[in-house]
Amino acid sequence: MYKKKCPSVSLGGHSLLAVRLMADIEKQFGKNLSLAALFQGATIEQLAILLGQNIDTHSWSPLVAIQPQGNQLPFFCMPGSGGNVVYFHQLARHLGNDQPFYALQPPSLDGVSEPFSSVEQIAAYYLKAIQTIQPSGPYFLGGHSFGVLVAFEMAQQLQQKGETVALLALFDLPAPLPGSTPKQLDWDDARWLTNIAHILEMLSGKNLEISYETLKPLTPLAQLNHLKQQMETVNLLPPNSGIERVRGIVQTIKADELAVMSYLPQAGYQGRITLFRTSEVYQDKLGMLGEVPTDPTWGWNQLSRQPVEVNVVPGNHTTMLSEPYVQVLAELLKL
Repeated sequence: MYKKKCPSVSLGGHSLLAVRLMADIEKQFGKNLSLAALFQGATIEQLAILLGQNIDTHSWSPLVAIQPQGNQLPFFCMPGSGGNVVYFHQLARHLGNDQPFYALQPPSLDGVSEPFSSVEQIAAYYLKAIQTIQPSGPYFLGGHSFGVLVAFEMAQQLQQKGETVALLALFDLPAPLPGSTPKQLDWDDARWLTNIAHILEMLSGKNLEISYETLKPLTPLAQLNHLKQQMETVNLLPPNSGIERVRGIVQTIKADELAVMSYLPQAGYQGRITLFRTSEVYQDKLGMLGEVPTDPTWGWNQLSRQPVEVNVVPGNHTTMLSEPYVQVLAELLKL
């Protein structure tokens, strides 16, 4: 029987569409579903069944089964700053129905749980989750943007435990090299929220009209409510949404950016690294990574004992995972 697909899943689009959908569901049905539930109930009928069940809708799983079917070993992929995994949907689709694809998300997106403070903590948390699906290697890992650092750290921790990492796919992030001097950010709440709003604008293509001057005199809660109101104005959230979803997005992005600056990756990784660089050169506008290496491997060769495979793919840092560019990425990534 044909089942109509949930629009935000079947049509792809930016990851904030899923936030809007989940907020709509919470408002209409009083249930706070996670992104994992969005893929669990990928059709209208399945979502209706899920909403009718007497379950703890606030329970949180870091594992999001974007494509759980198939006979191949699963590919586990870590998202960029903010932890929203929906934008991996098109990559999973192009990898095919026989390739299981799991993404991982931090619990702090619920707006209640405290965010992790380091890349090492996130990696250890995600490893426990993926080993409930696959107890032993070989593992296939990937990450985009901030998720590159998490995937690399996961691979390091797995090798320290004697496990095999068959693939470590890094999507468009230079290596943070030992000895580099990352920018130290002495930002107040208003500055953080202003820059996070700019990130949301980049992801959504919407103009939130958030300025530091407007936020500065407000209390932290009033600042957060102002961002929520602006997101509602441009239809990124339904009217009168709960503040938790906005708080979850903001606190997760902030924690991820701070984790980047404190992360000191260990050299000597023994496995193969495959770097997927975009044809448009990565721009580290906030200086989070310090000096960006200029060699073809973007510095990853200094952290690995094996030669780094480099693939240049079309698009930029954001669009490489969207149509039509994602088709090229998927073809090169075939596991």
